Amino acid sequence: MPKNLRKVIKTALILSIFGVAIVFRFTLFSEEGGDFGTFLKAVKDFETGKNPYEYTIQTFEDTNLGNQGYAYFPVLLYIFTLLELAHRWLLSSIPLFSLWKIPIVVGDVGVAILLYKILSNKSFSLTLFALVCWFFNPYLMLTHNYTSLDSVVILFLLLSIYFFEKHEKLATVFFGLSIMTKVFPIILLPLFFLLAKKKLSFTLTCLGVFLLVSLPFLSDINTYLRGSVFVNSDRFVQGRPFLQYFSYKFSLDFIRVLPFELYSLASIASGWLLTVVFYLRKKITGLTTFLILPFLSFYFFTPVLNKTYLVWAIPILFISLSGAMFKKRPVLVYVLILAYLTFYSYYLIFWTSGLQYGFRG
Repeated sequence: MPKNLRKVIKTALILSIFGVAIVFRFTLFSEEGGDFGTFLKAVKDFETGKNPYEYTIQTFEDTNLGNQGYAYFPVLLYIFTLLELAHRWLLSSIPLFSLWKIPIVVGDVGVAILLYKILSNKSFSLTLFALVCWFFNPYLMLTHNYTSLDSVVILFLLLSIYFFEKHEKLATVFFGLSIMTKVFPIILLPLFFLLAKKKLSFTLTCLGVFLLVSLPFLSDINTYLRGSVFVNSDRFVQGRPFLQYFSYKFSLDFIRVLPFELYSLASIASGWLLTVVFYLRKKITGLTTFLILPFLSFYFFTPVLNKTYLVWAIPILFISLSGAMFKKRPVLVYVLILAYLTFYSYYLIFWTSGLQYGFRG
C-alpha cells in the first residue's frame, strides 16, 4: 500500500474515532447530574461575595442540610462561574447544566489528543486502542452518565506529564492546577519532585499556583482549607472500596480494624513510600514508567472508591505500560489493559447489582 494512502487511512480512522466520540457525548447533554445543585449553590455564593466553603463545612457537620457542599479547591468553581455568567448574559437559551458539560468534553478530547501525541511514535495500533478505550470507557458505556469532571483533572495531569521533559516549569504549573482541581494527583507529588531537575523551582512554582488559585479565599484560609480539604476526612466508607469488598468476600472486616482516617492516609502515603523506595533503589528510569504504581496503591487502600475513580487509570495505564514494556512485550501490554478494562466492567456491574453490605454509592 502506498505510504500516502496509509497516512490518509490512519488519519481518517483517528478523525472518525474523535467524531463519533464527540457526537455520542452531545447526546448525553440533557442529564443534569446529582452534583448540579451543589455546584450551583457554590457559584451563587461566590458571585455574591459569600465564602462557599462556609456552607460546605455546615453540610458536613449537619447532615440534615442535604447534599454535602462543594469540597474541592476552586479551579472548577472558577470554570463554572465563568460559564454561569456566559449563560446569564449570552447563552440563556441553553440549559446551564448543558453548558457545564463543555469542560468535560474539552477534558475528554484534550486527554485523547495527548494520548495520541504520547503514543503515536510507539505504535499506531496502540494509539488507536488507547483512543477507543478512553473515549468509550466502561463507565461511560455501562452507565451513560456524563456528569463527571474527572477528565478535566486528568487533562491537567497529562499536560504536566507531556511537558515534564520539554518544559519543566510549565509542567509544574499544570501539575499544580491538577491538584487544585481535584486533589488526587497529589499521590504523584514525590515522583514529580524527585525527578525534577530544579527542585527548588518545582517547589516554588507549585506554591505559586496554590497561592494564585487560592487568592480570593486567603483572607479566611482556615475556612478555605477546612472546606476544600479537611472536611473530606469526615467522610465514611463510600462506593465500593476494595478493602470493603475483601471484608465481605472473605469475612475479614478490614475497614473496622483501623480508623477510617488511617486508610485515607495510607491511600496517599503508600504511593509516596513506594516512590521513595524505588527511587532510592534506582528502579525508576523515568516519569512515565512509574506512574501507575501510586494509582494502584491508592485504589487498594482508599475507603472512598466511587464509580469514576477507575477511569483515572486508563490513560495512565497506557502511558506507563507503553514506556515500561511495549518494545519488548507488546502483547502483554494489550493483555494487561484488556484485563483492567474487564475488571472495571465487572466492578461496575457488581456496583449496580451486587452487595448491600454497609455500602453507600
